[in-house]
Amino acid sequence: MTQPEDYGFLTGFLRKVFSVLDEIPSRLFLGRRSELELPCDLDELKRYAQKGAVKVEIYVCSWVVVELMGVCLCGLWPDHWLLSFLVTLVCSVRIAEVFLTNVNITIFCVAKNPVVASVLRILVLTIVNYAEIFLCFAGIYAAHSNLLSSKCPWDALYFSGITQLTIGYGDVLPTGWLRGIVVLQGWMGTMFVLLILGRLVSIMPALQEIKVDGLREDDRFEKRK
Repeated sequence: MTQPEDYGFLTGFLRKVFSVLDEIPSRLFLGRRSELELPCDLDELKRYAQKGAVKVEIYVCSWVVVELMGVCLCGLWPDHWLLSFLVTLVCSVRIAEVFLTNVNITIFCVAKNPVVASVLRILVLTIVNYAEIFLCFAGIYAAHSNLLSSKCPWDALYFSGITQLTIGYGDVLPTGWLRGIVVLQGWMGTMFVLLILGRLVSIMPALQEIKVDGLREDDRFEKRK
């Protein structure tokens, strides 16, 4: 098993940073226990994983509702500065949390709950997180629709979609500091596609060739020669 010191200086440093940052929402909202505090009994471990799965899914669904409300509120009151500030703050926090969690689980494997209820469920949650990234950036764009060329807050959903999918028709353009946010979303969208593909490949069963009389077709051809 690879030990932390085997990662090298840079990778080990990033691993520790992501682990510490991921600890904050885990402790505040999910009540996760550290790796050393996990139960040792297999049955208790399964119950802990199932209980944690329910809490995580409720937590994620709650965030989706909050994100949708943020986009809708900014669409209804686009010029309210306090609302724009709060939506931007909440969406930024969620974007950071989603990114940290997925990087920890997929790349560094240092999530504080190393027991999962289902590998397929992890893939589904990653896809939901991908949709959350879309909604969170849409909330930021809607909160600052004055920096979009369309000036319509509802176009934030459309603009977030074409940005995350790296389509970019050019009919809606960002201005000012919002251009940096667009670059960030494009990069994160690409990263999430790679994470989803990686998890999809990891759960797919290995392909096997059909054998006839215990030999593959190419083996039978060699035998005839």
